[in-house]
Amino acid sequence: MEETTLRNTALLCSIIGLILLFYISNQIQATININTITIDDVGKGFRVCGTISSKRVSNNHIFLDIEDQTGSIKLVIFNTTALKLNETGVSPYELRAGIEICAPGIAEEYPKGTGELELVYRRGDIVIT
Repeated sequence: MEETTLRNTALLCSIIGLILLFYISNQIQATININTITIDDVGKGFRVCGTISSKRVSNNHIFLDIEDQTGSIKLVIFNTTALKLNETGVSPYELRAGIEICAPGIAEEYPKGTGELELVYRRGDIVIT
């Protein structure tokens, strides 16, 4: 191999490796207690585990209240994402009150200006425990 070809190949592999590391680090989310999520965390991803205390469906959007030993938070699964839940191995019908789950989401304030927090599910595995 020519020196320039070798150098270009090494550079390309390095760039691909850095992109993969960035992507993987954004996908890994530690499970945290619900009460540790604050208004300063809006836009950040979290994984919470707890018991579904209630479920409401409206216009195919799924609203779950999840409780752990420290508090509760609403997990919102919008209709376009809910349609893809089966691909993750979880049926929306399995998600019901009394079931323990671990789920990822992005912290959002809703309604804006109220200080009320919810997690918005975008992607990732919802695990029924």
